[in-house]
Amino acid sequence: MYNYQVTYGHFPPAVVLGPDGKTPHSWRVELLPFAEEKPLYDRYRMNEPWDSEHNKQVLDQMPGVFRSPFDDPKSTNSGYYVLVGQGTLFEGRAGIKLSDVPDGTSTTLMIVEAKRTIPWTKPEDIPFDPKKPLPELGGFAVGEFAAAMADGSVRWFNEAKSTDQLARLIMRNDHHPVVFEKMGLEPNRVTAPPRQRSVSTDNATQTRNNLLLIALAMHHYHDLNKHFPAASIVGPDGKTPHSWRVELLPLLQQQAIYSQYRLNEPWDSENNKQVLAQIPDVFHNPYDDAKSTNSGYFAVVGPGTVFEGHVGVKLRDITDGTSNTLMIVEAKRNIPWTKPEDIPFDPDKAVPELGGFVDGRFTAAFADGSVRSLRTDDAIDHLKWLIMRNDGHSILAR
Repeated sequence: MYNYQVTYGHFPPAVVLGPDGKTPHSWRVELLPFAEEKPLYDRYRMNEPWDSEHNKQVLDQMPGVFRSPFDDPKSTNSGYYVLVGQGTLFEGRAGIKLSDVPDGTSTTLMIVEAKRTIPWTKPEDIPFDPKKPLPELGGFAVGEFAAAMADGSVRWFNEAKSTDQLARLIMRNDHHPVVFEKMGLEPNRVTAPPRQRSVSTDNATQTRNNLLLIALAMHHYHDLNKHFPAASIVGPDGKTPHSWRVELLPLLQQQAIYSQYRLNEPWDSENNKQVLAQIPDVFHNPYDDAKSTNSGYFAVVGPGTVFEGHVGVKLRDITDGTSNTLMIVEAKRNIPWTKPEDIPFDPDKAVPELGGFVDGRFTAAFADGSVRSLRTDDAIDHLKWLIMRNDGHSILAR
């Protein structure tokens, strides 16, 4: 969804018309190229109904990403839906922009888990009318359902306790605050999108996934605090610094590790060294030594960067455009992941060296939440402008 939004400037509508201007197809089909299913997308005929003889063959090749793991493995019904209707993220025929979500992306439902007999290619989802009874969600796990929020995070909801506030979550612009704790949720029972640790994946994909998770956590932090974290955050004692990597732990399903870290002690105190040894996979580069506790991902810190100064930068401060501005970069450094140290940048000096794990390439998360792999030689001439958020150069990274 976010890669689609980055590409087109808006989320897809629930129903997308084909090139003939009249044949509808589902957002699930529309997202196939963004879910590493381009060959399947190419086989689908956009000017034919979803249940044409040809498109039925595509229906039978259902990608695992749209099937609930609780469902029959032979089922071609989707396990995931959007809510369609007044005030939803999928209202109308034109895709909704992030700027059209004034309630905040972290408190607005994007995709919900629900048991329905609706084939995944069928352009049909769950209707919502704020004046009518709420739709039933879930149906797979007893008493709860999962949902992806509009910030890309994923939450689990208690069905009985979420009923009173469900309409507020569904509507993107009703201006009602949502208190997750009242819905039977643990405050930090949040995760970011789809990644099965038990499924083997190549290092390049793992790196991309790590950066995606970090970027989504950054945006969730922004939703909660109205700004990104600073690279170095001062602890409750008002003087001891800790890293943004430590600060993001609760938003990365690492509350247990975060609770062990003492914010009023140096990163290398005896206690905090024990936390250092528990480096989460999300900060460990898969190309690095498996025993390393060095971070594989860093902020770039200095004048004009997303991590300039001691006060977190706001999205509105990124005047060059979030899709043109680097947020977190892959780099090989001997810097422990809990150490409040990142990559310095001075616009009057040579740009820092990034990457170092793969010859000729490095991967980076941009301020819009997208993740891209960049060729070092191609990026070097524009790297300064990609690092700076307000230099006036609109560079499209490739």
